[in-house]
Amino acid sequence: MSRFDPSTRRELLAVSILTVLGAGLRFWGYGALGLNHFDEGIYALSGLWSMAPHGLAGLDPMVIAYAPPGFPILVGLCDFVVGISDVSVILASTLCGVATIPVAAWVGRRTFGAGAGAAAAALAALSMPHVAFSRKALTDVPFGLAWLIAIGLGGRFLEKPTLGRALALGLGVGLAQQFKYNGWLAGAIVALAALVGLVWHSDLRRSWLSVRQLRFGPIPLSVIAAGVALLVYWPWFQFVERHGGYHALLTHHRSYLGGLAQWFPYWKQQQAQLVALSGGVVWGAFTWFVAWLACAWSRNGSALLASNSQPKRTQLLVGLLGGGLVLASLSSLPWWVGLAAAPWLLVAKSSTFRMLGSWWLILSILTPFYHPYARLWLPLHLAGWLLVAGLLVKLLPSVPLKDCAEMQSRPLCPLLPILVCCLIGFGIQWSTAARCFSFARFYQETSTLRDVVTALPQIVPPSTGREPELIVLGRRPLAFYLLLQGRYPFRLVEGLDDVLRQSENWAILDDALFDAGVEPVLPPGTKERVLEIRDEALDPVTLLDIAPGSALARNAIRSSAILVLKPAGLSDDALRSRVKRPSLLRFP
Repeated sequence: MSRFDPSTRRELLAVSILTVLGAGLRFWGYGALGLNHFDEGIYALSGLWSMAPHGLAGLDPMVIAYAPPGFPILVGLCDFVVGISDVSVILASTLCGVATIPVAAWVGRRTFGAGAGAAAAALAALSMPHVAFSRKALTDVPFGLAWLIAIGLGGRFLEKPTLGRALALGLGVGLAQQFKYNGWLAGAIVALAALVGLVWHSDLRRSWLSVRQLRFGPIPLSVIAAGVALLVYWPWFQFVERHGGYHALLTHHRSYLGGLAQWFPYWKQQQAQLVALSGGVVWGAFTWFVAWLACAWSRNGSALLASNSQPKRTQLLVGLLGGGLVLASLSSLPWWVGLAAAPWLLVAKSSTFRMLGSWWLILSILTPFYHPYARLWLPLHLAGWLLVAGLLVKLLPSVPLKDCAEMQSRPLCPLLPILVCCLIGFGIQWSTAARCFSFARFYQETSTLRDVVTALPQIVPPSTGREPELIVLGRRPLAFYLLLQGRYPFRLVEGLDDVLRQSENWAILDDALFDAGVEPVLPPGTKERVLEIRDEALDPVTLLDIAPGSALARNAIRSSAILVLKPAGLSDDALRSRVKRPSLLRFP
């Protein structure tokens, strides 16, 4: 298909509009954002490398346990360009979130042909889980972008293995590995897609395993790609070895793994989280409507609406309303489409189809073994966009396209298995009794920790001519804000006992670090130290990390409180007279 034919031009325009729409959703109310997730503080502090004398060589090793250096590098670059602030830290993630939309369109169009790019872009732009994570300074959205690029490059390599494409694939997989430690799975997906193709298709075996190809063909090129990925990751591997060793890192991450007995409970909890982060029934229907219309217009322009064919117009309307009803009612629809389609995708002749099937299969098996953090499902969200985009291309009434011969001869998947899987999904979603977070919760203020640190000069008096040292038991953004403020010396501690033993010091106590959903129980004689309590309503991402079970309606929604503790025996009277804006504080 010509790059500049009408269908391509329409799809480019649709993707551009959807990218702007997605950017608006991700930047809306940006000034109210702050850092409140524990890991956000780690990345914010690690990103200060750009202002350090040694530059990137001075990267703080504390980030090792959380992620490779990809996201801290982006944070440091944003700090350098925009200036050090919490907004610049979040900006690194948000920009990657916006960039994901056209990349999803690229992979979608490469996989399913014209129209699928616009559909994938619509699903990406309006995905509330992706919007929520794009507004957090976490590595997951940048990783998703790198992952999609690696998947797209993998598809290109399998279609036509060349040295240039092998080098690009290795670079893409190595880049994904620089953002999360499971980035190598992108390479494993490419390998599985190739292996299944060799087993299932004799013509592929003949072309890949001939004597000449074994010397200069796809298999040696695959080894080169793996070598490039290893070279890209090698500097970080060496860095980890110098700071505790890779074995210690693997041991740390294994502590988050559950066994076979935990797999199904974790999976059900993740299914409930899909409902919680969906944005609600109306948003689900709206997302389908936009994706359906974007796909239809990209493929056919206004010709379909102007068509005199009543069956086609009826099919268009039924698909619009019926699909909207299904996605509104079943937030996990993309996963169930994957369950129905994966058996066929895995053995399809198209290498991009096999890659999508391998992607869905590998991550669907592995993800529920890990602690049920909602953010870990994000790569499966990305796969879901492509799966639903392919379904839309199949369902839409249109003339078959020349650039996707396999889609002409075979559907994405027989629709009956999809229907059966959706019915099962309805039953499981009903049984989990999941709650859906209100749309407003996605856009609530997350600046409580910043506000507490900003208010400290009104609360804490100087001691002997200098500011007193603070003992901090809290999420790491508190350390970032205190460091940015530059007023108080502070010391981070790991447990409540450390706070209580140093009762002569001012302290900040963050109950989000405690398992209980209420203010930590302080020992007798300590409660009178509480000078301020700042209540915090947690955003969906932070809430589901602290309390994954909050997605279930039977569980209360966790809130948090930040307590400022005065030194033992210090009178309140002098302190209250220092407060200029009493409305900021709540004295017990």
